[in-house]
Amino acid sequence: MGQTDRTGRPVATLAELRPTRTARALAGVFAVGLVGVSLAVAPAAGRVEPITRGLVVTTAVIITLADLFTGYLLWVQARVIHATRLAVLGGAYVGTSFLVTGNALLFRHIGADGAAWLWLFWHAYFTGGVIAYAATGVRRAGRGPTGAGHVGPVFAASAALGLLVLGFVATGLLPAVMRRATLFLSPWGKASLFIWTLTPVLILAARQRTGTVLDLWLLVTMIGMLCEVGLVLTDPVRYGYGWSVARGLSLVAALTVFGAFFYEMNRIYVRLLRAQEHLADAHVDLLAANTQLSLMLDHDELTQVLSRRGLLRTLRECMAQGAQSVAVLMVDLDRFKQINDRLGHLGGDLVLREVGRRIKGALRATDVVGRYGGDEFVVVLPQATRDNARAVAGKIVSSLRRQPIRVGSEDVVVTASIGVADAQAGEGAEDLLRRADEALYQAKEGGRDDIAHG
Repeated sequence: MGQTDRTGRPVATLAELRPTRTARALAGVFAVGLVGVSLAVAPAAGRVEPITRGLVVTTAVIITLADLFTGYLLWVQARVIHATRLAVLGGAYVGTSFLVTGNALLFRHIGADGAAWLWLFWHAYFTGGVIAYAATGVRRAGRGPTGAGHVGPVFAASAALGLLVLGFVATGLLPAVMRRATLFLSPWGKASLFIWTLTPVLILAARQRTGTVLDLWLLVTMIGMLCEVGLVLTDPVRYGYGWSVARGLSLVAALTVFGAFFYEMNRIYVRLLRAQEHLADAHVDLLAANTQLSLMLDHDELTQVLSRRGLLRTLRECMAQGAQSVAVLMVDLDRFKQINDRLGHLGGDLVLREVGRRIKGALRATDVVGRYGGDEFVVVLPQATRDNARAVAGKIVSSLRRQPIRVGSEDVVVTASIGVADAQAGEGAEDLLRRADEALYQAKEGGRDDIAHG
């Protein structure tokens, strides 16, 4: 059974899906590993500066692909549930990919100081996007048009902000004093960046009990970024070693999120396929039930002939195929009320059942008989002339006259009056039945046990 939200609707996105216990355990192990590795390498920061263009480009390419894919998934899912918070987060991922790519391509142009400021704005910007998501959460907005028009502009604005920061650094618009300044000179600056990065970690950790898959993996990502910030801040002048190790940690975190999305999307896809299979089975069962119900409604259980509903449907179909070659017989049992009163309802039912059997025995292979109501039967004769109709009517009368119907220890003589009508141009089923009924009335008036043509 799939997960549902508070309204009972099935969840559809990673912003709604609850993580499994296994996913929580793996995330916990990974988060502990991030912190442990950071603490282990922190004492070495500042003694080595292994920043190379190859390292920058390699990490940039992989992280950019992961961030673009993650941003795309969030964009798609924001459109599904019309959640602008997801659009903000997705835009932040796309904007981050711009900054990472720009840092790799412009490394020589902007120099170490420019790269440092780009790194600072990148972390502040992405962390802000996560805070915007984490501080408010994602509540299902429904699947109607409400809020749908805001998702696209919000996503575009969030992504454009990252591009704006890149342009701000790349074009040298930063004041010269800031470009020449050493990064994080003041303790206040260090503390501000660390607290800013720590904020979404605390928010996401606080709501993990009721959090979603997206909450869980964002928490892991932000723990990796917090470790990176901590390593960089261990030596504000020569932060190369910390940057390199932290980049590795952040890269692993990004790839973990990347893999988590694939895993969870596959889980949703498998669940969707199973739901479709169940739906297909239910559809087959429903069709079978509808067919059975239709047969029950079209069938008269007592006499084993068509019901009034089935009879009228058959008559209309026959007239639609060839309106002027259809005839009907309206058969009414003579003095059936007296028979019913004398034999009781059970005895009357036996008579009706036998009459239905004898009428069917007198018909052609293409003819159809149905119980019109009470002791009245209607026979539909496709492709029949007036002479054909009278001949079939005569066989029915003869089959009833020829042998009494045995009910218990009593032989019951049953006769019938029959009204015959053949279809005319422009005539509907109801009109044809009305003329057959008028002919039946003439047969009754003529002394019963007779045939009259309308």
